[in-house]
Amino acid sequence: MGSLSSGKSSVSVLGVSVSVLGLLGGFGVLANAYWLASVWLVLLAVGAPALAVVVVAWNSAEDARREFVKRRALVGMVAGAAGLVVYDLSRWSVVWVGGLDVNPFEAIPVFGELLIGSLAGDQATWVAGFGYHVFNGVGFAMFYSLLIGRKGILAGVGWAFLLEVVTLFVYPGWLDIKARGEFTAVSLAGHVGYGVALGYLAKRLLRGES
Repeated sequence: MGSLSSGKSSVSVLGVSVSVLGLLGGFGVLANAYWLASVWLVLLAVGAPALAVVVVAWNSAEDARREFVKRRALVGMVAGAAGLVVYDLSRWSVVWVGGLDVNPFEAIPVFGELLIGSLAGDQATWVAGFGYHVFNGVGFAMFYSLLIGRKGILAGVGWAFLLEVVTLFVYPGWLDIKARGEFTAVSLAGHVGYGVALGYLAKRLLRGES
Protein backbone atom coordinates (compact mmCIF):
# COMPACT_ATOMS: atom_id res chain seq x y z
CA MET A 1 0.00 0.00 0.00
CA GLY A 2 2.86 2.36 0.87
CA SER A 3 4.54 1.62 -2.45
CA LEU A 4 1.40 2.39 -4.42
CA SER A 5 0.87 5.63 -2.54
CA SER A 6 4.47 6.62 -3.17
CA GLY A 7 4.09 5.85 -6.85
CA LYS A 8 1.02 8.05 -7.18
CA SER A 9 2.76 10.87 -5.36
CA SER A 10 5.77 10.59 -7.64
CA VAL A 11 3.57 10.58 -10.72
CA SER A 12 1.76 13.68 -9.53
CA VAL A 13 5.05 15.50 -9.03
CA LEU A 14 6.31 14.13 -12.35
CA GLY A 15 3.27 15.33 -14.26
CA VAL A 16 3.35 18.79 -12.70
CA SER A 17 7.09 19.25 -13.26
CA VAL A 18 6.84 18.17 -16.90
CA SER A 19 3.90 20.57 -17.27
CA VAL A 20 6.03 23.41 -15.88
CA LEU A 21 8.66 22.67 -18.51
CA GLY A 22 5.94 23.06 -21.13
CA LEU A 23 5.22 26.59 -19.92
CA LEU A 24 8.83 27.76 -19.89
CA GLY A 25 8.56 29.80 -23.07
CA GLY A 26 5.56 31.67 -21.72
CA PHE A 27 7.38 32.41 -18.47
CA GLY A 28 10.24 33.87 -20.49
CA VAL A 29 7.96 36.22 -22.43
CA LEU A 30 6.14 37.42 -19.31
CA ALA A 31 9.38 38.05 -17.42
CA ASN A 32 10.83 40.07 -20.28
CA ALA A 33 7.63 42.03 -20.92
CA TYR A 34 7.06 43.05 -17.30
CA TRP A 35 10.49 42.98 -15.66
CA LEU A 36 12.86 43.19 -18.64
CA ALA A 37 14.45 39.99 -17.43
CA SER A 38 16.66 37.93 -19.71
CA VAL A 39 14.75 35.06 -21.34
CA TRP A 40 17.77 32.81 -20.88
CA LEU A 41 17.91 33.66 -17.18
CA VAL A 42 14.24 32.74 -16.75
CA LEU A 43 14.62 29.53 -18.76
CA LEU A 44 17.53 28.52 -16.55
CA ALA A 45 16.05 29.65 -13.23
CA VAL A 46 12.73 27.88 -13.79
CA GLY A 47 13.75 25.12 -16.16
CA ALA A 48 16.73 23.73 -14.26
CA PRO A 49 14.84 23.02 -10.99
CA ALA A 50 11.85 21.66 -12.92
CA LEU A 51 14.10 19.36 -14.93
CA ALA A 52 15.81 18.14 -11.75
CA VAL A 53 12.41 17.32 -10.24
CA VAL A 54 11.43 15.48 -13.44
CA VAL A 55 14.55 13.30 -13.22
CA VAL A 56 13.99 12.44 -9.55
CA ALA A 57 10.26 11.83 -9.97
CA TRP A 58 10.80 9.75 -13.11
CA ASN A 59 13.24 7.47 -11.32
CA SER A 60 10.84 6.92 -8.41
CA ALA A 61 7.65 6.42 -10.45
CA GLU A 62 6.22 3.06 -11.46
CA ASP A 63 6.68 1.91 -15.06
CA ALA A 64 2.97 2.23 -15.88
CA ARG A 65 2.92 5.79 -14.59
CA ARG A 66 6.02 6.71 -16.57
CA GLU A 67 4.33 5.43 -19.71
CA PHE A 68 1.26 7.51 -18.89
CA VAL A 69 3.28 10.73 -18.63
CA LYS A 70 5.40 9.84 -21.64
CA ARG A 71 2.36 9.16 -23.79
CA ARG A 72 0.59 12.32 -22.68
CA ALA A 73 3.68 14.42 -23.40
CA LEU A 74 4.14 12.90 -26.86
CA VAL A 75 0.47 13.43 -27.69
CA GLY A 76 0.85 17.03 -26.59
CA MET A 77 3.81 17.48 -28.93
CA VAL A 78 1.94 16.03 -31.92
CA ALA A 79 -1.32 17.85 -31.22
CA GLY A 80 0.57 21.05 -30.43
CA ALA A 81 2.49 20.96 -33.70
CA ALA A 82 -0.74 20.50 -35.64
CA GLY A 83 -2.45 23.18 -33.57
CA LEU A 84 0.38 25.59 -34.27
CA VAL A 85 -0.01 25.10 -38.02
CA VAL A 86 -3.73 25.86 -37.72
CA TYR A 87 -2.92 28.83 -35.47
CA ASP A 88 -0.59 30.45 -37.98
CA LEU A 89 -2.79 29.67 -40.98
CA SER A 90 -5.84 31.09 -39.19
CA ARG A 91 -4.07 34.35 -38.38
CA TRP A 92 -2.63 34.71 -41.85
CA SER A 93 -6.03 33.98 -43.42
CA VAL A 94 -7.79 36.66 -41.35
CA VAL A 95 -5.17 39.23 -42.36
CA TRP A 96 -5.35 38.23 -46.04
CA VAL A 97 -9.15 38.02 -46.29
CA GLY A 98 -9.73 41.17 -44.26
CA GLY A 99 -6.96 43.17 -45.90
CA LEU A 100 -5.64 44.08 -42.46
CA ASP A 101 -2.43 46.02 -41.78
CA VAL A 102 -1.37 44.09 -38.67
CA ASN A 103 1.55 41.69 -39.06
CA PRO A 104 0.51 38.28 -37.65
CA PHE A 105 4.14 37.27 -37.21
CA GLU A 106 5.42 40.45 -35.60
CA ALA A 107 6.46 38.67 -32.40
CA ILE A 108 8.75 36.16 -34.11
CA PRO A 109 11.76 38.44 -34.77
CA VAL A 110 11.29 39.86 -31.27
CA PHE A 111 11.58 36.34 -29.87
CA GLY A 112 14.74 35.90 -31.93
CA GLU A 113 16.30 39.09 -30.60
CA LEU A 114 15.57 37.98 -27.05
CA LEU A 115 17.44 34.74 -27.70
CA ILE A 116 20.41 35.75 -29.85
CA GLY A 117 20.47 39.54 -29.82
CA SER A 118 19.75 42.16 -32.46
CA LEU A 119 23.14 41.97 -34.19
CA ALA A 120 22.83 38.40 -35.43
CA GLY A 121 21.12 39.36 -38.70
CA ASP A 122 17.53 39.17 -39.88
CA GLN A 123 17.62 35.57 -41.09
CA ALA A 124 19.20 34.18 -37.92
CA THR A 125 16.81 36.23 -35.80
CA TRP A 126 13.81 34.85 -37.66
CA VAL A 127 15.03 31.27 -37.38
CA ALA A 128 15.64 31.61 -33.65
CA GLY A 129 12.34 33.40 -33.15
CA PHE A 130 10.39 30.81 -35.09
CA GLY A 131 12.02 28.08 -33.02
CA TYR A 132 10.84 29.83 -29.88
CA HIS A 133 7.37 30.19 -31.42
CA VAL A 134 7.25 26.42 -32.00
CA PHE A 135 8.63 25.74 -28.54
CA ASN A 136 5.79 27.77 -27.02
CA GLY A 137 3.03 26.21 -29.11
CA VAL A 138 4.18 22.67 -28.43
CA GLY A 139 4.94 23.36 -24.78
CA PHE A 140 1.50 24.81 -24.09
CA ALA A 141 -0.01 21.74 -25.75
CA MET A 142 2.06 19.41 -23.56
CA PHE A 143 0.72 21.19 -20.49
CA TYR A 144 -2.82 20.75 -21.78
CA SER A 145 -2.35 17.10 -22.71
CA LEU A 146 -0.86 16.16 -19.36
CA LEU A 147 -3.65 17.73 -17.35
CA ILE A 148 -6.85 17.65 -19.42
CA GLY A 149 -5.96 15.99 -22.71
CA ARG A 150 -9.05 13.81 -23.01
CA LYS A 151 -11.67 16.54 -22.53
CA GLY A 152 -12.17 17.40 -26.19
CA ILE A 153 -12.64 20.50 -28.33
CA LEU A 154 -14.38 22.71 -25.77
CA ALA A 155 -11.59 22.15 -23.27
CA GLY A 156 -9.00 22.84 -25.96
CA VAL A 157 -10.69 26.10 -26.90
CA GLY A 158 -10.99 27.01 -23.21
CA TRP A 159 -7.25 26.53 -22.70
CA ALA A 160 -6.52 28.50 -25.87
CA PHE A 161 -8.82 31.28 -24.68
CA LEU A 162 -6.78 31.59 -21.47
CA LEU A 163 -3.67 31.94 -23.64
CA GLU A 164 -5.52 34.57 -25.68
CA VAL A 165 -6.35 36.58 -22.56
CA VAL A 166 -2.69 36.60 -21.54
CA THR A 167 -1.70 37.57 -25.09
CA LEU A 168 -4.08 40.54 -25.11
CA PHE A 169 -2.76 41.73 -21.77
CA VAL A 170 0.91 41.43 -22.70
CA TYR A 171 1.57 41.76 -26.42
CA PRO A 172 0.01 45.13 -27.42
CA GLY A 173 2.12 47.05 -24.90
CA TRP A 174 5.18 44.82 -25.24
CA LEU A 175 5.25 45.06 -29.05
CA ASP A 176 3.85 48.61 -29.17
CA ILE A 177 0.95 47.52 -31.36
CA LYS A 178 -1.21 50.42 -32.57
CA ALA A 179 -4.00 48.58 -34.40
CA ARG A 180 -5.27 46.79 -31.31
CA GLY A 181 -8.66 45.93 -32.78
CA GLU A 182 -7.10 44.19 -35.75
CA PHE A 183 -4.55 42.50 -33.53
CA THR A 184 -7.32 41.17 -31.27
CA ALA A 185 -9.29 39.75 -34.22
CA VAL A 186 -6.21 38.06 -35.68
CA SER A 187 -5.00 36.70 -32.34
CA LEU A 188 -8.46 35.41 -31.37
CA ALA A 189 -8.87 33.59 -34.69
CA GLY A 190 -5.49 31.95 -34.23
CA HIS A 191 -6.15 30.82 -30.70
CA VAL A 192 -9.59 29.42 -31.53
CA GLY A 193 -8.08 27.42 -34.38
CA TYR A 194 -5.27 26.23 -32.13
CA GLY A 195 -7.71 25.18 -29.42
CA VAL A 196 -9.99 23.28 -31.78
CA ALA A 197 -7.10 21.36 -33.33
CA LEU A 198 -5.46 20.69 -29.97
CA GLY A 199 -8.65 19.56 -28.24
CA TYR A 200 -9.76 17.33 -31.09
CA LEU A 201 -6.40 15.66 -31.75
CA ALA A 202 -5.46 15.16 -28.10
CA LYS A 203 -8.76 13.43 -27.36
CA ARG A 204 -8.53 11.30 -30.49
CA LEU A 205 -4.91 10.26 -29.88
CA LEU A 206 -5.65 9.46 -26.23
CA ARG A 207 -8.70 7.37 -27.12
CA GLY A 208 -8.61 4.03 -25.38
CA GLU A 209 -6.34 5.28 -22.59
CA SER A 210 -7.07 3.36 -19.40
